[in-house]
Amino acid sequence: MCAVGCTGPRNASQCGVPGTGSTQGTSIVTTSNTSTSSVRLPWADATRAAGVIAVVVFHVLIWIHDPVFGTETAAGPLLSRVNALLGTLRMPVLFALAGILASPSLIRGGDARKALSRSVSSYYLYVVWLLIYLLVFLLVGTAGSPHYFDSLNGFLTQLVVPDTTLWFIFALAVYIPVVLAARAVRLPPPVLLVLAVVVWFVLQSEGDGSLLERCAEHFVFFASGVFGAATLRRAAVAPLWLAGLFSAVFLALMVLRTTDIGAQNDALEFLSSLASIPAMAAVAHQLCRIAPVARAAGFIGARTLPVYVLHPVVIVCILAVGRQEALGPLVGSFVVDALYPVVLSAAVIIVCLTAENLLVRIPGNPLFALPESVRRRIVHSHPQNGDQRSSTSGTQSRNPRGRAISPLRRPRS
Repeated sequence: MCAVGCTGPRNASQCGVPGTGSTQGTSIVTTSNTSTSSVRLPWADATRAAGVIAVVVFHVLIWIHDPVFGTETAAGPLLSRVNALLGTLRMPVLFALAGILASPSLIRGGDARKALSRSVSSYYLYVVWLLIYLLVFLLVGTAGSPHYFDSLNGFLTQLVVPDTTLWFIFALAVYIPVVLAARAVRLPPPVLLVLAVVVWFVLQSEGDGSLLERCAEHFVFFASGVFGAATLRRAAVAPLWLAGLFSAVFLALMVLRTTDIGAQNDALEFLSSLASIPAMAAVAHQLCRIAPVARAAGFIGARTLPVYVLHPVVIVCILAVGRQEALGPLVGSFVVDALYPVVLSAAVIIVCLTAENLLVRIPGNPLFALPESVRRRIVHSHPQNGDQRSSTSGTQSRNPRGRAISPLRRPRS
C-alpha cells in the first residue's frame, strides 16, 4: 500500500504500505466473527471498508495496471487523479479511525493494560504475516514483486524497520506505547499533537520516503483520533448539510492542490488529509442510511484485516501468472481501461474473503489473533507503576478484549 501521503504520480517507489493497515492487525482493519460487547458503529464499518478498498485499488493500479499497460492508457489521466484523491484520505482516515477505537484505553484514566494488549496483538500479527510474506516470496515471488525480500536477514531487519505493506500494522503497534509514555510523563495532549505535526512537516520536506518515516509521519492522524475521538464521533453522525460542508471543504482543498499555488504545498496536503477524516466519516454515516449499503459495508468492514494482509499475496500470485499483457489491446477503450482496475480489485477482495473464511478455521485462529493465554496474561496482570485502575478481579468482571488496535478486530477462535 502506499504510504499515506502518496498523491503524486503512481509509481512503485511511492508505495509504502498503506498503511493497513489499515486497517487492526490493529487498526482499522477487522476480521470476521468479531466478538465485542460494544455496539458496532455502521459508519465506522463503512469508513473502514472504504479505506481498505482504496488500498486494494491503489495497489492494483501501481502493481498490475501501470507496469503492464503504462500510465498513458485511455483512462490513465483519470485513474491518476482518482488515485491522488484516494491517496490523500486513504491512510489518514484509517489511522484516525484506529485512534478513535483505541481512545478509551489510551486517554488518561483508561486501562493501560488493555492498550498494551492491543499493541502486542498488532506486533504479533505483524510478525506472523511478515513470515508468511517471506514464504510467499520464496515460493512464487520474483525480484520484481512488490516489497520483495527472500532472506532470513531481510526478515529480521524488518522486525524493526518495516518495508512492506504491513508497515501500517507495525505503526499501530508502536503508536500505543508512544501515547502511553506521553501519558505516563503527563505530557499534555495538545503538546503531543503539536510535536506530531512538526514531525509530519519535517519528514515531508527532509525525509527520504521510507516506510519507517511514514510510520512517524502518520502518528499525527492516529493521535488526532485518540484525543479528538469525541469530536470526530460527533462529526461522523452530523446531519446531511454538515456532511456536505465537510465534503465541500475537503474537495475545495483538493482542487486548490491542483493549481500552481497548491502543487507540492505541504500545508495544503496536510490540511486536505486532516479534512478528509470528518468528511469520510460523515459521508459514510449518510450512506449507511441505505440498508443495502450498510449491510455491504458492515460485511467488508468487519473483515478488513484479512483483506489488508492477504491482498498483496493475491497480487503477487497474479503477477506470477503473468498473462495480463494479453489484455493490452483492450485498454485502448476508455471504459474497459477505467473498469479494469475496479473489476480486478473486486476479484482480489473476493479471493481474500474466501481465503479468510478458510484460515479462521485453524484452531486458535493464530493468523488473525493473539493467543488468548498471552492476551489474558497482559490484561489481567496486576497494576504497575501507579496504574490506578481496578484490580485483576475487577478487570475480569469487565471481560475486556485485547483486540489489535484500530480497525482490525480479532475473530473468535
